[in-house]
Amino acid sequence: MNVANLESSKIKTEKIKIDLKDSKYATGRRKRSIARVWVKKGSGKIYVNGKEMNKYFKRPVHQMSVVRPLQEINAPNEYDVRCSVKGGGLSGQAGAIIHGLSRALVNIDSSLKKNP
Repeated sequence: MNVANLESSKIKTEKIKIDLKDSKYATGRRKRSIARVWVKKGSGKIYVNGKEMNKYFKRPVHQMSVVRPLQEINAPNEYDVRCSVKGGGLSGQAGAIIHGLSRALVNIDSSLKKNP
């Protein structure tokens, strides 16, 4: 075994930690994907499975769709979001995050929900 490979395998990726003390939680689902989403007041940072959203979702269409619920309420930089998503492909995971994020935002402010 190569010494460089051994050293690199010992280095673990650092997980981003967000204080979730005053956060709201919701679960989102799409196809085979399930997302657990925590939202709290903050500066607009979005983390997916411990990575920044831009590093997790490489395609711009996925990045834009995940941010869409925050843009709909005119608050793209007012909330920090942490997501844990599993199952399915990237498009399904993005859809599950959108669903969970929307539900969490309604939990924060019920006036955001449109009544039929």
